[in-house]
Amino acid sequence: MFLAEIMILQIMGNFTNSSYAPLSHFIKLGFILNEASVGLITSAVFIGSMSVSFLSGLVVDSLGPQRTMKISYGILALGSLLAYFAQSYIFLIGAYYLVGAGYGMVTPATNSSIMDHFFPRHASPMGIKQSGVPIGTILAAIALPLIALHFSLRTAFLALFIVTAVIALVIRGEKQGSIEKPTREKTRGTVRKVFSDRRVLIISAITAFLSWGQQSVFTYFVLYVTSINFQVLIAETMFIVLLLGSVMGRILWPSITMRLFGGHRIRNYTLIMTLAGLMLFIFPNTGGSIYAVAIMAVAIGFTAVAWNSNYVTLISEIAPKGNVGTYSGTSMMIISFGSIVGTPLSGFIVDSTGGRFGPMWMFLGSSLMFMALLLFLFTPRITAMMAKQENFGNVPLK
Repeated sequence: MFLAEIMILQIMGNFTNSSYAPLSHFIKLGFILNEASVGLITSAVFIGSMSVSFLSGLVVDSLGPQRTMKISYGILALGSLLAYFAQSYIFLIGAYYLVGAGYGMVTPATNSSIMDHFFPRHASPMGIKQSGVPIGTILAAIALPLIALHFSLRTAFLALFIVTAVIALVIRGEKQGSIEKPTREKTRGTVRKVFSDRRVLIISAITAFLSWGQQSVFTYFVLYVTSINFQVLIAETMFIVLLLGSVMGRILWPSITMRLFGGHRIRNYTLIMTLAGLMLFIFPNTGGSIYAVAIMAVAIGFTAVAWNSNYVTLISEIAPKGNVGTYSGTSMMIISFGSIVGTPLSGFIVDSTGGRFGPMWMFLGSSLMFMALLLFLFTPRITAMMAKQENFGNVPLK
């Protein structure tokens, strides 16, 4: 029951946070935007998330996950309401900044809850919980375009506000006194600890490239599929197929890690990044068949989007007990740079090549495969650090 509640909060948080992806076609037409401007909406979401990620981690560790999620859903509701009233592109950017800020608190809070309730059997629950991210996007991809088509883009934003406002009112916070409030000295010590932990810094810096790839997929997949002469409804359906591949990946990658690599998450991570880069590189070269697009959608979802469950599990294991929120928030702040800088860069590549998406996908795929090679070379050093430094259960990590 507890896992189901946490998963629902993850689903509905991303339902709102990822709304820019299935609504990108309608936003582009409604606000008369080019591809780079559409990409800046993604940047706004991640700037919002990045600006609160570190602080949200501290909030989780001091106020508790449930209270943090109540606050986060209140901010999500406010951002959705501002999007409903947006009359200009700049106003819409501000609204999505707030949406990103609200969602930036959800992942650290849910990560902390999973580790507190399930450790040491946390890998599968974490993967199941993270599958709520693409499930939320699937719901958004199904519901929001239908609302926008039959009513209007603003009605879709209004629906987002109603959903998030209701959840904010329903969430119950922790009982008074159930969370030990850290002292100022302890908080400073935690901050110094996380920013001096090279494991978090190296893994998060490399993951920023996966974040760039993931958000470029979310932002441009539908636009690319429509550009190769598929109707919007078919493109949205293929996007849902991609997200189903992501759901499978987020659930199955923890098991694959154990079966192929004996629980060595860094090696599994290298495999995921390599396959993600390869899938994105060959994506524009598979032809215009709907079957080819569907197969590639599943493959991209399983790799370039599903990496997150492996990542949040790894960061949560690295964190000392009681600091999962802070470590998760810090890592999210770092990887957000990939989305903030990379997504508009992807749009710029499309615009500068005359609206062609192929060079963008191939450049992105090549970059991921190069970073996978770097991760492979860094693996012995990271593994040695894993074995020596403090972590959640004070057990050797691989």
